[in-house]
Amino acid sequence: MPPKHLQPGDEERRKAVGAKIRATRTEAGIGLRELARDLGMSPSWLLGVESGEITVDAMRLGDIARRLGYPVSYLLDEPDYVEQRQRQLMTRPATRLDWQLMYAGNDERARAHFELDKVFKRLEEERGSGASGPAGRN
Repeated sequence: MPPKHLQPGDEERRKAVGAKIRATRTEAGIGLRELARDLGMSPSWLLGVESGEITVDAMRLGDIARRLGYPVSYLLDEPDYVEQRQRQLMTRPATRLDWQLMYAGNDERARAHFELDKVFKRLEEERGSGASGPAGRN
């Protein structure tokens, strides 16, 4: 019999949040040990969170989200936030994670656009903001 404080679906949700943390961390190029160190926690604790074996409290989840550059709602996979962020990103994605969110499921395309955007930004800086980006942006 599960503990009384657990509700149906808690285990699945814990695993889903952990998987989202792992995916976001790896896409950002942040190692497990690096993130654990930044959080002041052990790598084994973070591994337990990412595998869904350890429940993370709200405060620590907030710390994780901030370190990864997202609000907690992103890690909780709230569709409204994701849709809103995708609309914002259509104007000008700023980070590799932004491009990956914009091109969800197509990491190669996201990576290519991110690299291309970096080149256009550098050209804009060199020319005094006179160049336009890949989507005709000024």
